[in-house]
Amino acid sequence: MRYGVFSFRTLILGIPIAALTAIVVACGPGNNGPVAGVVTVPQSSVATIAPFSSSGSSALAASLGVPIALPNGGGVSGTLTVPAGSTVPAGTILSGSVGSTLPSGAPTLSSLYRQSASGARTAQGETSSVTGILYGTFSLSNAITINGTTGLTFNFPAGYVGSIPSSFSVYIAFFDPTRPTLGWLDRVINCTTNASSNSITCTFTGTANIPPNVTYVWALYAVATSSTAPTPAPSVSVVPATPNPNQVTVAPTGAPTTIALPAEGGISATLAVPAALAGPGTTITGYAGTTTSGVFLPPLTGSGVNSILYVGSFTPSAQTQYSTVGTTTVTFTVKSPATISPTANYYLATYDSTTSSGWFLKVLGPGVVNATAGTITFTAGGFQFKANCPYGFALYL
Repeated sequence: MRYGVFSFRTLILGIPIAALTAIVVACGPGNNGPVAGVVTVPQSSVATIAPFSSSGSSALAASLGVPIALPNGGGVSGTLTVPAGSTVPAGTILSGSVGSTLPSGAPTLSSLYRQSASGARTAQGETSSVTGILYGTFSLSNAITINGTTGLTFNFPAGYVGSIPSSFSVYIAFFDPTRPTLGWLDRVINCTTNASSNSITCTFTGTANIPPNVTYVWALYAVATSSTAPTPAPSVSVVPATPNPNQVTVAPTGAPTTIALPAEGGISATLAVPAALAGPGTTITGYAGTTTSGVFLPPLTGSGVNSILYVGSFTPSAQTQYSTVGTTTVTFTVKSPATISPTANYYLATYDSTTSSGWFLKVLGPGVVNATAGTITFTAGGFQFKANCPYGFALYL
């Protein structure tokens, strides 16, 4: 797929539906971006930290479940707690830095705030200007798997945390240098402020695979919260009024998984996906069909779209990222292999409700055709999905 929120071409750091009534999800481009009615607090409302930069390293395997001191300076200190249930090879070294300025090579944090000239929603980003609090990097000498609750605590000089207005929320964003086109991944970890102890605590519960020898960048930032409800983006109906036989619900896991999709029009499909980074209880609800309307998506048209063979749509209940470790394989199996043309070019189009463009053609392909087995296969890297936003894909020629 395109680079951005839903990208089968480029993937990001791996860090039961009963009787349903029809629901409508408001998902404008990026499910973010400035909208009418939003009142923001000026960026200058948050105090600045005295300039500093510090780095260090620690033997990670011997410190599972125990707070590890972070590099400190400028009156700022902190700890990282990697859950005891994590898989960390012996001798693994965690190296990192913490400072008051953005590390070299990362995009400016202001790129999280994206707005078109007309003030419309854009591809991704926060709804108001952001203020960077702390920045840092980390890398690992071996691949690890985090499993459980990871905790970060930052301690600040007296009065600093109290200077953050109650109308601000605090998050950690990540930047993956191996996928620079994706930019900052916002709101990966939620944080809470405590003015009385001058501290900010951030936690993530779940499973994440982190590859070795990659220097990731993180940013602790504050963003102004809307004082009035944003104007809803155009609605997209994503769930039918009654349960549907072509419906499937899956829960992202921290391990590679093969997902079987319902057979439609004599074609079945499987997705072999890498490990996911998603909060507990996250589900992805999807539908399969032979028409876009059958899976609650707008029409797929355009030059080169001659025949639509299989269409799927899905909506995650929470922000979900699939790891860059490994690849995603999408395989379509045709019940009657004789109907596959070994010389035809089959492509995969994708639909992204968080952009104004909607459908993207020839995101993957041509697919690898095995006329004997009756399969058409596509491969890709990792990807990220926004919460409660519909996405889709279509096999066509």
